[in-house]
Amino acid sequence: YPNTETQQRLMGSRRTLVARPWTHQMHIRWTFGSSVLAHEMAHLFTAPFGRWPLHLATIYNIIPNIGFVEGVAVAADWPTESYSPDEISSVLLEEGMLPDLQNALTPWGFWRQSAGKAYRAMGLFVAWVI
Repeated sequence: YPNTETQQRLMGSRRTLVARPWTHQMHIRWTFGSSVLAHEMAHLFTAPFGRWPLHLATIYNIIPNIGFVEGVAVAADWPTESYSPDEISSVLLEEGMLPDLQNALTPWGFWRQSAGKAYRAMGLFVAWVI
């Protein structure tokens, strides 16, 4: 969308940047150089690996595994000029700031943490797996 007003009129939200794999849609405000495009496209590209009906990674084939879903998108969009995921993980671990990853893989654990910590921790984990 070119601006928040157009986004509000056409999709009903001004601030949300979202990909909906089950509809093959992405709703973003994007300018050249913005990182949001890679993040949201990662959600769409992983849809074939997700479970029906939402085409997302799930727990017990029912509950969306939001930590893994967002971790894949964060890892796909990791800035190459930034510190490596390994460097950031070790600093966060040493400082006691790295969230419990097992907990972050559950929707309730993911959303109980600050967004910055949860998204980054899961992105670090997926980058490490890759």
